[in-house]
Amino acid sequence: MKEEKTPSFKVNRILNTFYDFSTGQGGTIIDLVCLMYNESVSDALRRLDSDFITRKAYQTPAIQTQKKEQRENPLELVRVEKLSKPALFCYLTDRGINLEIAKKYLKQIIFTIRGNNKEQFALGFENIKHSFEVRSQIFKGFVGNTKTISIINTSKNGKIAVFEGFLDFLSYLTDHNIIEFGSTALILNSTSQQNKAKEYLTNTSFEKAYFFLDNDESGEKAFDFLSTGLPYPVIDKSSVYTGFNDYNEYLKDKNQN
Repeated sequence: MKEEKTPSFKVNRILNTFYDFSTGQGGTIIDLVCLMYNESVSDALRRLDSDFITRKAYQTPAIQTQKKEQRENPLELVRVEKLSKPALFCYLTDRGINLEIAKKYLKQIIFTIRGNNKEQFALGFENIKHSFEVRSQIFKGFVGNTKTISIINTSKNGKIAVFEGFLDFLSYLTDHNIIEFGSTALILNSTSQQNKAKEYLTNTSFEKAYFFLDNDESGEKAFDFLSTGLPYPVIDKSSVYTGFNDYNEYLKDKNQN
């Protein structure tokens, strides 16, 4: 058997992140546990604390506070800039994203790791709590205090498009050559944010909702949960990219042909 010398899975123990080259997925170690066990963030945190059950009852308030502090985001935002790094433009081009569209909706995020002053950079997509989903060729995660949904154009009574990730949103815009999105868009940023998304969809009136979620079990479950009970028509648009996991995979393949 030929020995495989090219790694397909990488863990960065400094950033506490992982990246799976075979699937293009990455994120924090907590994200990895959520994916492996199909769990919520809180359940993943409990699993990571291997002796959670035996120690919880005996922890003093000081120890509990220390553990909470350890679970804070280790990435600290330094500044937000316009896109300028060639490496980020190359990453966007590789993903098939129109650069002018990317400049409209993305920022360049400069961040550091707690205790290390070395600056890192990545693409940043702002969420409703003014934290950022961040991506680069080697990193996927978020910078800020809160991981939650993003909303583009909060006007009511129109149409809304729901995407799982911001690269899918940008892929849709690129595919249709749309620089300025006129309707409302809701980006989950993770299927773990379904409850927050459902709250917004339920409490806001729209004419119609279009869903562009992943063509996998997680995406199907998210669609069922988010679309059930809404007081307006819903349309599943995942058939647009049948045969592909998401809109970005479809766009990349389309650009190559």
